[in-house]
Amino acid sequence: MIDHYCERTAQGLLNEPVNALTNLFFVVAAVCFWRHAQKLSRDSIGLGNGVLAVLMVCIAIGSTVFHTFATPFAQSLDVLPIMMLQLVWLWLYLKRIMRVRPAVRFVLTLGYLFLSVVFSMLPDPTPGSMGYLGPLLVITLLGIYHKDHAPREPQLLYMMAGLFFVSLIFRSVDLASCQFVSFGTHFVWHILNAIVLYGVCRTVVLDNKTNANR
Repeated sequence: MIDHYCERTAQGLLNEPVNALTNLFFVVAAVCFWRHAQKLSRDSIGLGNGVLAVLMVCIAIGSTVFHTFATPFAQSLDVLPIMMLQLVWLWLYLKRIMRVRPAVRFVLTLGYLFLSVVFSMLPDPTPGSMGYLGPLLVITLLGIYHKDHAPREPQLLYMMAGLFFVSLIFRSVDLASCQFVSFGTHFVWHILNAIVLYGVCRTVVLDNKTNANR
């Protein structure tokens, strides 16, 4: 059994009910994102948008399984969809917003994967929060680009970077919060991170007019 979180106090399938149930917010984020993409791209929703929505649902499923069973295999079901969504989103951002050539996109995406692995191997006093410094850094840096070059919602990535930072704080202080909140603060990470995923994925949705111009 993997016991990383304040809410889990013993073995058992229902020992993390709050952490498990709040994964529903990722499903809500997926539905909202899909409806947003469908509204803007009526003629061509795009495979990439669909993949992002499906991966959000996979994150909900994987995280629910992990917070239910708390086994190493369940943890892999939690981690893999998160990593896959990051890579797909970055690829789409480089393609749709920055208009980077395929070979360069491949190198940059592979480099991001390497960066994520490096951050995850750093000494970490929290249950895995260091591994999310890579996404925080990339979202913040791309937010600078997005402000001046985005065809829509230029401030959105900045906002999502700030919210992601706040969500990481709640993730990091979960164990320390046990003495104040019996079920910890990890559930807040789920809620805020679902909003972050929705907002970040919005940045790569182009409407039909923008697509035509590109």
